[in-house]
Amino acid sequence: MPQQLSATVTIQIPDDKVIVDKAYLEELKANSIQGKTWNLETFRKQCCCGKSADWVRLYVLTKFRDEIEVKGNKGWAIIGQGKGHKTIIFADKACKWMSDNIYRIDFNKQLPKG
Repeated sequence: MPQQLSATVTIQIPDDKVIVDKAYLEELKANSIQGKTWNLETFRKQCCCGKSADWVRLYVLTKFRDEIEVKGNKGWAIIGQGKGHKTIIFADKACKWMSDNIYRIDFNKQLPKG
């Protein structure tokens, strides 16, 4: 009959270290927006309270174009011009800008009629 052994082991972890479950770490990595790009549809759902694409184009992308369009070393959106040209949004930078500027956007504003 096999013998059963038991032992008590003490592991000392430095104060500046944390043990994290590998599955949890993978989940965090998968949900990270760092280095990801979004299309307009994802951006409007994630950052614009689900406002319509036309609303987001008018009251965010057009209104703040000089601040958000990628030019030189600034901006977070490559704004597509016309039908068939996609808008590319750099998610991490867009989220930061939206957080910093949320009170400049009037989410109650309606699209113009007609």
